[in-house]
Amino acid sequence: MTMDITDQQITELALNESEPTYRNLMQKIPGMIYRSYRDWSVEIVPESELISGHTIEEINSMEENWLTIIHPDDKTRVLKTGSKLYQNPEALVQVYRIIDRQGVIRWVEDRKRSVFDDEILQCIDGIVFDITEQMKQQEALRESEEKYRILVESASF
Repeated sequence: MTMDITDQQITELALNESEPTYRNLMQKIPGMIYRSYRDWSVEIVPESELISGHTIEEINSMEENWLTIIHPDDKTRVLKTGSKLYQNPEALVQVYRIIDRQGVIRWVEDRKRSVFDDEILQCIDGIVFDITEQMKQQEALRESEEKYRILVESASF
């Protein structure tokens, strides 16, 4: 008895040809693409921007993980809001601060979705963008508007 494996070979060839394209695409996205697990370990797409300045190995070490670099003032809120992801399939966008490897505070936007199988959480897939410059611009605009408001109020008769 012989088995025709032509379809399987065609499928494998197509997969092998498409992988470099998708890997290249993911590496060019200006963010950190990840899959995290219940123990806070994480798989990060190699070469995707590591916003924190930490290597993948450092983030997965016992001393360091994503939770440990979240700014202390934001950690409780991030955990409380993020707990929804552990209960049901859910998508969530969180904006918070992290402390990078050099001790610099960065603002990030973390877009994530929980993945369940048979009502059991398998992982959380997401992408983190560095929005520090946006936040600085928004703060500068707020300060400028406040100065203008004070100026107009003091000039009024």
